[in-house]
Amino acid sequence: MTKHIMALAAIIATATVGFANAQAEEQESSWRTQWNETETKLVAVKASAEFNTALEALPNKENVLSVPWRIHVLADAANRAGVERVQFALFVYNNTPTANVTGAVQAVARALRNTDGNLIRANQFIEQQNTGKNKVKFTAEELKPPTVFASFAVTPKVQLERALTFFEDEKNGDRLDLAVEGVANALRAIDQDTVRQNAFIEAQREGKPFEIK
Repeated sequence: MTKHIMALAAIIATATVGFANAQAEEQESSWRTQWNETETKLVAVKASAEFNTALEALPNKENVLSVPWRIHVLADAANRAGVERVQFALFVYNNTPTANVTGAVQAVARALRNTDGNLIRANQFIEQQNTGKNKVKFTAEELKPPTVFASFAVTPKVQLERALTFFEDEKNGDRLDLAVEGVANALRAIDQDTVRQNAFIEAQREGKPFEIK
């Protein structure tokens, strides 16, 4: 009798897990469909009203961050619509993988050019990436996360604290590459250049110590 009960319990547990997985897959599929619809609208955006309408239709906005190119789509649309141009571009810059930094730098430069109506800050931002000097002065408003992400976005300082914690946990783990990437991204977000980011990655490749102050 006990064996039958245990077998039945195992079947129920398996069915429950299967049902939960099916629900999760259905929700993810539904979200992808909604994102695709929103992306179609964003690509066609030319005015602030169109941009805001497209965002309102997008549920679970945290999912946007799971795939970096989605943030680029938003930033490009925001730039064309004139809605929080610099905020969206800096959000891309702070959250994009190191392999895509060039595109993120260009996104910020475009946003600065369109906001200022000249190339001064745009060129300055591009130049500071490799020198770490003569940095662009952003306004307090420009440094805020885009309104749509404000409820769950974190500051670069918190981003680095979390990245370092993960890095320490994964020093001998299977996700060390991901941990290194996280610290590198956070250093770039704090510095607004790629100097320490690149130095940190190089130190990890060569097995050298790297002090983060």
